[in-house]
Amino acid sequence: AAPAFADDEPSQSGTGKAAVAKEPPPAEKPSDSASNRTGKIAYVGVDSGLLLIFPARGFEAGYLGLGPDLVFGVNYLSASIDAGDVGSLSASLLGAKVMWYPGNSFYLSGGLGQRKYNFDFSVASPVASQPDLKVSAASSSIGASFGIGNRWQWSGFWLGVEWLGYFVPFSSSGEVKVPTGTAAKDKKEVEAEFDKLVNGGVPLFLRLALGWAF
Repeated sequence: AAPAFADDEPSQSGTGKAAVAKEPPPAEKPSDSASNRTGKIAYVGVDSGLLLIFPARGFEAGYLGLGPDLVFGVNYLSASIDAGDVGSLSASLLGAKVMWYPGNSFYLSGGLGQRKYNFDFSVASPVASQPDLKVSAASSSIGASFGIGNRWQWSGFWLGVEWLGYFVPFSSSGEVKVPTGTAAKDKKEVEAEFDKLVNGGVPLFLRLALGWAF
């Protein structure tokens, strides 16, 4: 009689079925701001806030390729006020900064910037019978900027608030022009007040920004 050999294929008889391993479901992608910054290269946006005590608007752009916790950016903010006969003012702040995210959306920033002021205003003459003094002044300062804030990143849209910022000048230049014939004492008083403004720091409160990252 011929020898019996075991069949190489598993038997299909009976009610038993081979167990099929199921693949685990794919992990959900985190949707926090740090994860949403990952993989993006740059961002652009519009900016608003207070420069001195005046409403200001501007723009910003930056590079996200350094990683989710480190961002390099540039920004520009300007304000302009025309008060008619009283005078006018224009101010601007141009800067470059690095933003470090120790948390998900919370950041600390530091950088360098240039601040400019231009004034045309009237100063009451010390002599009642004389007309007001027309004063013009311009300045430019180079300094350091610091800030703390939050920036929330979604798929592409981002929204940021810099709760508090500060600009500290360490090099300033400027010029004050007063009418010919102004008393030396009055001129010195105007120049002294202008120097305080030019050489002093300026806080930046509630700076709002929004834009798109890609």
